[in-house]
Formats: sequence, C-alpha cells, structure tokens
Amino acid sequence: MWQKTSLYFLFILSLSISCSSTHTDENENTSDTTFYGDNMDEAKSSSTVSANIIDNKILFIRSFYSEYIYETCTEDGSIPNMENIGKIEEKYCSKELLTKLNGLDYDPFLKAQDCDVEWLNNLDIKADTKDENWFTVSYSYTDYLNNKQNISIRLKIVPTDNHYQIIDIE
Repeated sequence: MWQKTSLYFLFILSLSISCSSTHTDENENTSDTTFYGDNMDEAKSSSTVSANIIDNKILFIRSFYSEYIYETCTEDGSIPNMENIGKIEEKYCSKELLTKLNGLDYDPFLKAQDCDVEWLNNLDIKADTKDENWFTVSYSYTDYLNNKQNISIRLKIVPTDNHYQIIDIE
C-alpha cells in the first residue's frame, strides 16, 4: 500500500513539474495551487477509504470471535461441537493457516483451553498503526485462582474475492 501511494505521489509530482515548466510564471502559481488542492482532496478521500477498510476488517474480526466464542464456550462445561467450530474456522481462515494450527493442544484464537461467553463483553480490537492488515484482539478475565489474565492475539486479515480472511496469527 505504501509503495503504491509513493509511486502515485511521484507520478503526480513529476506530472506537475512537467506541466508547470510549460506555463508562464503567472500561470505557475495557479497551477501549483490547483495541484495541491486536488492532491489534498485525494488524500482525504484515500484516508476515508482506508478507515472504512479498517472498520470493515474490525467488524469481520468481531463477527468471527462472536461466532467462535459462542460455539466454543459451553455453559455446562461439556465438550464443544468440533465440527461446528471447524466450519467457523473454514469460513474465516485460510486453509494454510488452519494447516499450520492443526494439532495444537490449546486454542490459538483464545490463547486458552477453556472459555467464557462473557469475554465478548470486553473484547477489544485495534488496527496496527504500521500495517493495515494486522490487528490486535485483546480481552481479560479472572482465572480460577482469582488472578486477572490479560490476553492479546495478533491476526493478519486480507481481502479475498467476496470478504476477508484470517491468514496469520501470533
């Protein structure tokens, strides 16, 4: 994304320089003012689009965690339906990620062996400030020893043909 923006900026800058060299000094100031005005409008528009993409990715992550936690957490402590959990994972995650996670003895999406639907009440999702594809999901709970546990999980989200997909987890 940064490279694309940089190339676009360099193209516009070189176009502006070549255009201003063909104008007289009187037109040059007008040309410069128009150039910067157009560029600022495009920057605002680009910023809005980027914010919308991030908001959509956050909604995608929240949707995943809502479905996942409701299916994983059983009120009576019974074993959750692994087939349904697998369907949710397949819906939201890449096949490569699921292959990578296969065989773990804990839940990487919750970083826990057990769960509670109440975790959804304090689920916090934040976009990474350096890479718009990475997000931090965090929540806290009090464990059986009455110690507060703060959990943080990083997810990489990318667009696919018709929605988004989780492709990596840390």
